[in-house]
Amino acid sequence: MTLSRRVKLHLKRSNKSKRMGRRTGKRQNYFMDSERSVGTPQLCTFLIALAMMAYGGAMIGRSYDHQHEKIEGEYMAHLKNWSYAQEEFSKSTFTLRYDATPEIRDPTPISLRANTKDDKFSQIVASNHLPSYTNFNFETPPFGLPNGTVAMPLFGEGSVDSRVEFKLEASWGEEVTNTLDLGGWNVAKMKAVRAQTPAPQTKCPNSQHGSFNMDTGQCDLYSRLYMVCVQVKLNRETKKWELNAPVDDKPNNYGCASTNEWEPSLYNRITPARRSHHNGDSMEFKSNPDFDHIIVHVRHAEDPFLYIEAMTQDRLDFGSKSGDIRSVGGVFFVVGALLGIQPCYLIYVLCKRKDDMDRRLKQYERVMGDDLEEEYDENGGRDGVGRLTERNGGGGRGGGRGGGEGGWVEEDGIELSIREGDETI
Repeated sequence: MTLSRRVKLHLKRSNKSKRMGRRTGKRQNYFMDSERSVGTPQLCTFLIALAMMAYGGAMIGRSYDHQHEKIEGEYMAHLKNWSYAQEEFSKSTFTLRYDATPEIRDPTPISLRANTKDDKFSQIVASNHLPSYTNFNFETPPFGLPNGTVAMPLFGEGSVDSRVEFKLEASWGEEVTNTLDLGGWNVAKMKAVRAQTPAPQTKCPNSQHGSFNMDTGQCDLYSRLYMVCVQVKLNRETKKWELNAPVDDKPNNYGCASTNEWEPSLYNRITPARRSHHNGDSMEFKSNPDFDHIIVHVRHAEDPFLYIEAMTQDRLDFGSKSGDIRSVGGVFFVVGALLGIQPCYLIYVLCKRKDDMDRRLKQYERVMGDDLEEEYDENGGRDGVGRLTERNGGGGRGGGRGGGEGGWVEEDGIELSIREGDETI
Protein backbone atom coordinates (compact mmCIF):
# COMPACT_ATOMS: atom_id res chain seq x y z
CA MET A 1 0.00 0.00 0.00
CA THR A 2 1.37 3.37 -0.95
CA LEU A 3 2.15 6.04 1.61
CA SER A 4 -0.48 8.42 0.27
CA ARG A 5 -3.22 5.84 0.71
CA ARG A 6 -2.14 5.09 4.26
CA VAL A 7 -2.21 8.77 5.15
CA LYS A 8 -5.67 9.19 3.65
CA LEU A 9 -7.07 6.18 5.56
CA HIS A 10 -5.58 7.43 8.81
CA LEU A 11 -7.10 10.88 8.34
CA LYS A 12 -10.45 9.34 7.50
CA ARG A 13 -10.54 7.21 10.64
CA SER A 14 -9.49 10.15 12.81
CA ASN A 15 -12.24 12.34 11.39
CA LYS A 16 -14.81 9.59 11.90
CA SER A 17 -13.80 9.15 15.56
CA LYS A 18 -14.18 12.87 16.19
CA ARG A 19 -17.60 12.88 14.52
CA MET A 20 -18.72 9.91 16.61
CA GLY A 21 -17.60 11.68 19.80
CA ARG A 22 -19.47 14.84 18.92
CA ARG A 23 -22.57 12.92 17.93
CA THR A 24 -22.50 10.90 21.14
CA GLY A 25 -22.56 14.18 23.05
CA LYS A 26 -25.49 15.31 20.96
CA ARG A 27 -27.27 12.12 21.82
CA GLN A 28 -26.99 12.95 25.50
CA ASN A 29 -28.35 16.43 24.84
CA TYR A 30 -31.24 15.02 22.86
CA PHE A 31 -32.45 12.82 25.68
CA MET A 32 -31.43 14.83 28.75
CA ASP A 33 -34.76 16.66 28.98
CA SER A 34 -36.68 13.43 28.56
CA GLU A 35 -35.67 12.37 32.07
CA ARG A 36 -37.33 15.35 33.68
CA SER A 37 -40.33 14.71 35.95
CA VAL A 38 -42.45 16.52 38.55
CA GLY A 39 -40.98 15.57 41.91
CA THR A 40 -41.97 16.44 45.47
CA PRO A 41 -40.04 19.76 45.60
CA GLN A 42 -41.66 21.04 42.42
CA LEU A 43 -45.10 19.91 43.57
CA CYS A 44 -44.69 21.56 46.98
CA THR A 45 -43.46 24.76 45.33
CA PHE A 46 -46.46 24.78 43.02
CA LEU A 47 -48.92 24.26 45.90
CA ILE A 48 -47.28 26.98 47.99
CA ALA A 49 -47.39 29.39 45.06
CA LEU A 50 -51.05 28.54 44.44
CA ALA A 51 -51.90 29.07 48.11
CA MET A 52 -50.08 32.41 48.22
CA MET A 53 -51.86 33.63 45.11
CA ALA A 54 -55.23 32.52 46.48
CA TYR A 55 -54.57 34.22 49.81
CA GLY A 56 -53.39 37.39 48.11
CA GLY A 57 -56.43 37.45 45.85
CA ALA A 58 -58.74 36.94 48.83
CA MET A 59 -57.09 39.82 50.68
CA ILE A 60 -57.40 42.09 47.66
CA GLY A 61 -61.08 41.18 47.37
CA ARG A 62 -61.66 41.72 51.08
CA SER A 63 -60.06 45.15 50.93
CA TYR A 64 -62.95 46.38 48.81
CA ASP A 65 -65.37 45.69 51.69
CA HIS A 66 -63.85 48.72 53.48
CA GLN A 67 -64.58 47.13 56.85
CA HIS A 68 -62.16 49.37 58.73
CA GLU A 69 -63.66 52.50 57.24
CA LYS A 70 -67.21 51.32 58.07
CA ILE A 71 -66.33 50.63 61.71
CA GLU A 72 -64.50 53.93 61.97
CA GLY A 73 -67.48 55.79 60.48
CA GLU A 74 -69.87 54.06 62.88
CA TYR A 75 -67.69 55.02 65.82
CA MET A 76 -67.47 58.67 64.71
CA ALA A 77 -71.22 58.87 64.16
CA HIS A 78 -72.07 57.63 67.69
CA LEU A 79 -69.27 59.56 69.30
CA LYS A 80 -71.18 62.78 68.56
CA ASN A 81 -74.17 61.56 70.60
CA TRP A 82 -71.99 60.13 73.35
CA SER A 83 -71.11 63.52 74.83
CA TYR A 84 -74.79 64.35 75.34
CA ALA A 85 -75.47 60.85 76.71
CA GLN A 86 -72.70 61.29 79.26
CA GLU A 87 -74.44 64.39 80.54
CA GLU A 88 -77.62 62.40 81.03
CA PHE A 89 -75.71 59.72 82.89
CA SER A 90 -73.91 62.21 85.10
CA LYS A 91 -77.28 63.59 86.34
CA SER A 92 -78.66 60.12 87.10
CA THR A 93 -78.48 57.70 90.02
CA PHE A 94 -79.11 53.94 90.06
CA THR A 95 -79.88 51.74 93.04
CA LEU A 96 -79.86 47.95 92.83
CA ARG A 97 -82.37 45.87 94.76
CA TYR A 98 -82.20 42.08 94.74
CA ASP A 99 -83.98 39.04 96.11
CA ALA A 100 -82.40 35.62 96.56
CA THR A 101 -84.10 32.22 96.65
CA PRO A 102 -83.74 30.49 99.02
CA GLU A 103 -83.34 33.52 101.28
CA ILE A 104 -80.32 33.37 103.54
CA ARG A 105 -80.22 36.94 104.81
CA ASP A 106 -82.20 40.12 104.36
CA PRO A 107 -81.20 41.88 101.14
CA THR A 108 -79.85 45.41 101.32
CA PRO A 109 -80.02 47.98 98.51
CA ILE A 110 -76.76 48.69 96.71
CA SER A 111 -76.00 52.11 95.22
CA LEU A 112 -74.25 51.75 91.90
CA ARG A 113 -71.17 53.88 91.43
CA ALA A 114 -70.04 55.68 88.31
CA ASN A 115 -67.07 54.10 86.53
CA THR A 116 -65.02 56.45 84.35
CA LYS A 117 -61.77 54.47 84.20
CA ASP A 118 -60.24 53.74 80.81
CA ASP A 119 -61.03 50.22 79.71
CA LYS A 120 -59.83 47.98 76.91
CA PHE A 121 -62.01 49.74 74.34
CA SER A 122 -60.43 53.10 75.20
CA GLN A 123 -56.99 51.66 74.52
CA ILE A 124 -58.11 50.16 71.20
CA VAL A 125 -59.52 53.51 70.07
CA ALA A 126 -56.27 55.25 71.02
CA SER A 127 -54.20 52.67 69.12
CA ASN A 128 -56.20 53.42 65.95
CA HIS A 129 -55.46 57.17 66.30
CA LEU A 130 -59.14 58.05 66.59
CA PRO A 131 -60.76 60.72 68.78
CA SER A 132 -60.57 59.58 72.37
CA TYR A 133 -63.36 57.59 73.99
CA THR A 134 -64.35 58.27 77.60
CA ASN A 135 -65.74 55.28 79.42
CA PHE A 136 -68.82 55.95 81.56
CA ASN A 137 -71.05 53.31 83.15
CA PHE A 138 -72.51 52.33 86.50
CA GLU A 139 -71.57 49.16 88.37
CA THR A 140 -71.72 47.45 91.72
CA PRO A 141 -68.68 47.38 94.02
CA PRO A 142 -65.92 44.95 92.94
CA PHE A 143 -66.90 42.33 95.53
CA GLY A 144 -70.41 42.04 94.06
CA LEU A 145 -73.26 41.06 96.36
CA PRO A 146 -72.70 40.81 100.13
CA ASN A 147 -71.35 37.48 101.33
CA GLY A 148 -74.01 34.95 102.19
CA THR A 149 -76.64 36.54 99.96
CA VAL A 150 -77.27 33.43 97.85
CA ALA A 151 -77.41 29.80 98.94
CA MET A 152 -74.56 27.51 97.97
CA PRO A 153 -75.95 25.53 95.03
CA LEU A 154 -75.70 21.75 95.16
CA PHE A 155 -75.76 19.44 92.18
CA GLY A 156 -77.30 16.00 92.07
CA GLU A 157 -80.26 14.53 93.92
CA GLY A 158 -80.05 17.02 96.81
CA SER A 159 -79.51 20.10 94.61
CA VAL A 160 -80.78 23.52 95.65
CA ASP A 161 -82.19 25.80 92.95
CA SER A 162 -80.39 28.96 94.01
CA ARG A 163 -81.80 31.99 92.17
CA VAL A 164 -81.38 35.75 92.32
CA GLU A 165 -83.64 38.54 91.00
CA PHE A 166 -82.71 42.17 90.36
CA LYS A 167 -84.59 45.44 90.22
CA LEU A 168 -83.10 48.80 89.34
CA GLU A 169 -84.33 52.13 90.74
CA ALA A 170 -83.35 54.83 88.27
CA SER A 171 -83.73 58.58 88.65
CA TRP A 172 -82.80 61.44 86.37
CA GLY A 173 -81.90 64.50 88.36
CA GLU A 174 -84.35 65.02 91.17
CA GLU A 175 -87.47 64.94 89.07
CA VAL A 176 -88.63 61.36 88.39
CA THR A 177 -87.71 57.96 89.85
CA ASN A 178 -88.86 54.72 88.30
CA THR A 179 -88.14 51.02 88.86
CA LEU A 180 -86.86 48.68 86.14
CA ASP A 181 -87.41 44.96 86.56
CA LEU A 182 -84.27 43.29 85.22
CA GLY A 183 -85.45 39.71 85.79
CA GLY A 184 -84.06 36.70 87.62
CA TRP A 185 -81.46 34.05 86.87
CA ASN A 186 -80.08 30.87 88.40
CA VAL A 187 -76.88 31.34 90.33
CA ALA A 188 -75.41 28.18 88.80
CA LYS A 189 -76.16 25.98 85.80
CA MET A 190 -75.41 22.43 84.76
CA LYS A 191 -75.47 21.38 81.11
CA ALA A 192 -75.10 17.78 79.94
CA VAL A 193 -73.23 17.34 76.65
CA ARG A 194 -71.89 14.37 74.73
CA ALA A 195 -68.58 13.19 76.13
CA GLN A 196 -65.64 13.02 73.75
CA THR A 197 -64.44 9.55 72.85
CA PRO A 198 -62.42 7.41 73.21
CA ALA A 199 -61.80 7.36 76.98
CA PRO A 200 -64.64 9.75 77.93
CA GLN A 201 -63.78 9.44 81.65
CA THR A 202 -60.45 11.11 80.88
CA LYS A 203 -61.40 13.58 78.14
CA CYS A 204 -64.46 14.94 79.94
CA PRO A 205 -62.53 16.46 82.89
CA ASN A 206 -59.33 17.24 80.97
CA SER A 207 -60.55 18.47 77.58
CA GLN A 208 -64.13 19.55 78.21
CA HIS A 209 -63.52 20.74 81.80
CA GLY A 210 -66.55 18.90 83.10
CA SER A 211 -67.40 15.80 85.09
CA PHE A 212 -68.29 12.46 83.56
CA ASN A 213 -71.69 11.16 84.72
CA MET A 214 -71.54 7.40 84.88
CA ASP A 215 -75.35 7.13 85.06
CA THR A 216 -76.05 8.96 81.81
CA GLY A 217 -72.68 8.48 80.06
CA GLN A 218 -72.53 12.24 79.34
CA CYS A 219 -70.23 15.04 80.37
CA ASP A 220 -71.78 17.51 82.82
CA LEU A 221 -70.56 21.11 82.44
CA TYR A 222 -70.99 23.58 85.32
CA SER A 223 -71.04 27.38 85.27
CA ARG A 224 -71.92 30.21 87.63
CA LEU A 225 -73.51 33.64 87.19
CA TYR A 226 -70.79 36.27 87.37
CA MET A 227 -72.24 39.36 85.62
CA VAL A 228 -75.51 41.02 84.67
CA CYS A 229 -75.15 43.85 82.16
CA VAL A 230 -78.07 45.93 80.89
CA GLN A 231 -78.36 48.95 78.62
CA VAL A 232 -80.80 51.77 79.25
CA LYS A 233 -81.99 54.89 77.45
CA LEU A 234 -83.72 58.03 78.69
CA ASN A 235 -87.22 58.80 77.49
CA ARG A 236 -86.92 62.55 77.10
CA GLU A 237 -90.70 63.04 77.13
CA THR A 238 -91.42 61.21 80.39
CA LYS A 239 -87.93 61.81 81.85
CA LYS A 240 -87.75 58.13 82.79
CA TRP A 241 -85.08 55.54 82.15
CA GLU A 242 -86.12 52.52 80.09
CA LEU A 243 -84.49 49.23 79.19
CA ASN A 244 -83.25 49.22 75.60
CA ALA A 245 -83.52 46.05 73.48
CA PRO A 246 -81.31 46.26 70.36
CA VAL A 247 -83.40 43.60 68.58
CA ASP A 248 -87.09 44.41 68.19
CA ASP A 249 -88.31 40.80 68.17
CA LYS A 250 -86.51 40.08 71.47
CA PRO A 251 -87.77 42.71 73.93
CA ASN A 252 -86.33 40.91 76.96
CA ASN A 253 -82.80 40.81 75.54
CA TYR A 254 -81.36 44.13 76.68
CA GLY A 255 -77.85 42.95 77.53
CA CYS A 256 -74.44 44.20 76.45
CA ALA A 257 -73.01 41.24 74.47
CA SER A 258 -74.10 40.66 70.88
CA THR A 259 -72.51 37.20 70.77
CA ASN A 260 -74.73 36.23 73.71
CA GLU A 261 -77.79 37.36 71.72
CA TRP A 262 -78.02 40.39 74.00
CA GLU A 263 -78.85 38.25 77.01
CA PRO A 264 -78.24 40.28 80.22
CA SER A 265 -76.82 37.32 82.16
CA LEU A 266 -73.26 36.11 81.62
CA TYR A 267 -71.98 32.81 83.04
CA ASN A 268 -68.44 31.67 83.73
CA ARG A 269 -67.33 28.03 83.54
CA ILE A 270 -66.29 26.35 86.80
CA THR A 271 -64.26 23.16 86.67
CA PRO A 272 -65.06 20.30 89.07
CA ALA A 273 -62.18 18.52 90.74
CA ARG A 274 -63.76 15.07 91.11
CA ARG A 275 -66.96 13.25 92.04
CA SER A 276 -67.13 11.20 95.19
CA HIS A 277 -70.14 9.37 93.76
CA HIS A 278 -71.33 8.69 90.26
CA ASN A 279 -74.63 10.58 90.69
CA GLY A 280 -72.92 13.79 91.82
CA ASP A 281 -74.48 14.21 95.25
CA SER A 282 -71.27 15.77 96.52
CA MET A 283 -69.39 18.10 94.17
CA GLU A 284 -65.95 19.59 94.67
CA PHE A 285 -64.35 22.23 92.46
CA LYS A 286 -60.71 22.93 91.69
CA SER A 287 -61.10 26.51 92.97
CA ASN A 288 -63.85 27.36 95.42
CA PRO A 289 -66.27 29.54 93.39
CA ASP A 290 -67.70 32.63 95.05
CA PHE A 291 -71.35 32.48 94.07
CA ASP A 292 -71.98 35.85 95.77
CA HIS A 293 -69.51 37.57 93.44
CA ILE A 294 -72.08 38.87 90.92
CA ILE A 295 -71.32 42.20 89.20
CA VAL A 296 -74.11 44.36 87.75
CA HIS A 297 -73.30 46.87 84.96
CA VAL A 298 -75.54 49.59 83.54
CA ARG A 299 -74.56 51.13 80.18
CA HIS A 300 -76.13 53.86 78.10
CA ALA A 301 -77.76 52.78 74.82
CA GLU A 302 -75.76 55.47 72.98
CA ASP A 303 -72.43 54.11 74.19
CA PRO A 304 -70.18 53.63 71.11
CA PHE A 305 -68.78 50.52 72.80
CA LEU A 306 -72.07 48.67 72.24
CA TYR A 307 -72.19 49.48 68.52
CA ILE A 308 -68.58 48.59 67.80
CA GLU A 309 -68.95 45.40 69.84
CA ALA A 310 -71.88 44.36 67.67
CA MET A 311 -70.06 45.15 64.41
CA THR A 312 -66.92 43.25 65.41
CA GLN A 313 -68.64 40.26 67.09
CA ASP A 314 -67.26 41.22 70.53
CA ARG A 315 -63.68 41.35 69.20
CA LEU A 316 -63.47 45.17 69.36
CA ASP A 317 -61.01 45.02 66.48
CA PHE A 318 -61.12 47.83 63.91
CA GLY A 319 -58.95 45.82 61.54
CA SER A 320 -56.45 47.14 59.01
CA LYS A 321 -57.12 49.88 56.51
CA SER A 322 -58.25 48.88 53.03
CA GLY A 323 -55.10 50.25 51.43
CA ASP A 324 -52.85 48.26 53.75
CA ILE A 325 -54.80 45.05 53.14
CA ARG A 326 -54.65 45.61 49.38
CA SER A 327 -50.88 46.18 49.48
CA VAL A 328 -50.21 43.05 51.51
CA GLY A 329 -52.49 41.03 49.26
CA GLY A 330 -50.68 42.31 46.18
CA VAL A 331 -47.32 41.29 47.63
CA PHE A 332 -48.58 37.77 48.36
CA PHE A 333 -50.05 37.47 44.87
CA VAL A 334 -46.90 38.67 43.07
CA VAL A 335 -44.55 36.51 45.16
CA GLY A 336 -46.78 33.49 44.59
CA ALA A 337 -46.84 34.14 40.84
CA LEU A 338 -43.05 34.42 40.67
CA LEU A 339 -42.64 31.31 42.78
CA GLY A 340 -44.91 29.36 40.46
CA ILE A 341 -43.04 30.14 37.24
CA GLN A 342 -40.55 27.27 37.52
CA PRO A 343 -43.05 24.46 38.30
CA CYS A 344 -45.50 25.81 35.72
CA TYR A 345 -42.77 25.82 33.09
CA LEU A 346 -41.85 22.25 34.00
CA ILE A 347 -45.47 21.18 33.64
CA TYR A 348 -45.58 22.90 30.25
CA VAL A 349 -42.43 21.06 29.14
CA LEU A 350 -43.81 17.71 30.27
CA CYS A 351 -47.05 18.28 28.39
CA LYS A 352 -45.07 18.76 25.18
CA ARG A 353 -42.58 15.97 25.88
CA LYS A 354 -44.26 13.29 23.77
CA ASP A 355 -44.22 15.27 20.51
CA ASP A 356 -40.78 16.61 21.29
CA MET A 357 -39.41 13.12 21.92
CA ASP A 358 -40.66 11.85 18.56
CA ARG A 359 -39.00 14.74 16.79
CA ARG A 360 -35.71 14.23 18.61
CA LEU A 361 -35.70 10.48 17.93
CA LYS A 362 -36.11 11.12 14.22
CA GLN A 363 -33.32 13.69 14.32
CA TYR A 364 -31.06 11.28 16.19
CA GLU A 365 -31.69 8.49 13.68
CA ARG A 366 -30.98 10.84 10.79
CA VAL A 367 -27.70 12.07 12.31
CA MET A 368 -26.42 8.70 13.42
CA GLY A 369 -27.55 6.74 10.38
CA ASP A 370 -24.63 7.78 8.13
CA ASP A 371 -21.98 6.82 10.64
CA LEU A 372 -23.57 3.45 11.22
CA GLU A 373 -23.58 2.72 7.48
CA GLU A 374 -19.91 3.72 7.16
CA GLU A 375 -18.99 1.43 10.03
CA TYR A 376 -20.88 -1.48 8.49
CA ASP A 377 -19.30 -0.90 5.08
CA GLU A 378 -15.75 -1.00 6.41
CA ASN A 379 -16.39 -4.18 8.34
CA GLY A 380 -18.71 -6.05 5.99
CA GLY A 381 -18.63 -4.19 2.72
CA ARG A 382 -22.26 -2.98 2.86
CA ASP A 383 -23.37 -0.39 0.38
CA GLY A 384 -23.54 3.14 1.72
CA VAL A 385 -21.43 6.21 2.09
CA GLY A 386 -17.80 5.31 1.52
CA ARG A 387 -18.70 2.03 -0.26
CA LEU A 388 -16.39 0.69 -2.93
CA THR A 389 -17.61 0.16 -6.49
CA GLU A 390 -15.82 -1.55 -9.34
CA ARG A 391 -14.79 0.58 -12.20
CA ASN A 392 -14.64 -1.20 -15.56
CA GLY A 393 -13.47 0.65 -18.54
CA GLY A 394 -15.14 4.00 -18.66
CA GLY A 395 -18.37 3.06 -16.90
CA GLY A 396 -19.50 4.06 -13.49
CA ARG A 397 -18.90 7.24 -11.52
CA GLY A 398 -15.13 6.78 -11.81
CA GLY A 399 -15.20 6.72 -15.61
CA GLY A 400 -14.01 10.27 -15.86
CA ARG A 401 -10.80 9.48 -14.09
CA GLY A 402 -8.36 6.92 -15.50
CA GLY A 403 -10.23 6.36 -18.74
CA GLY A 404 -10.77 2.70 -19.44
CA GLU A 405 -8.45 1.54 -16.71
CA GLY A 406 -9.88 -1.08 -14.44
CA GLY A 407 -9.83 -0.96 -10.66
CA TRP A 408 -11.78 0.28 -7.67
CA VAL A 409 -12.66 3.79 -6.64
CA GLU A 410 -14.31 5.02 -3.43
CA GLU A 411 -17.43 7.09 -3.95
CA ASP A 412 -16.59 9.71 -1.35
CA GLY A 413 -13.79 10.92 -3.60
CA ILE A 414 -10.82 9.06 -2.10
CA GLU A 415 -9.28 7.00 -4.88
CA LEU A 416 -8.23 3.46 -4.10
CA SER A 417 -7.80 2.35 -7.73
CA ILE A 418 -5.47 -0.42 -8.81
CA ARG A 419 -3.70 0.52 -11.92
CA GLU A 420 -2.13 -1.99 -14.32
CA GLY A 421 1.58 -2.06 -14.07
CA ASP A 422 1.74 -0.75 -10.52
CA GLU A 423 3.43 -3.02 -8.12
CA THR A 424 1.92 -1.77 -4.95
CA ILE A 425 -0.79 0.84 -4.45
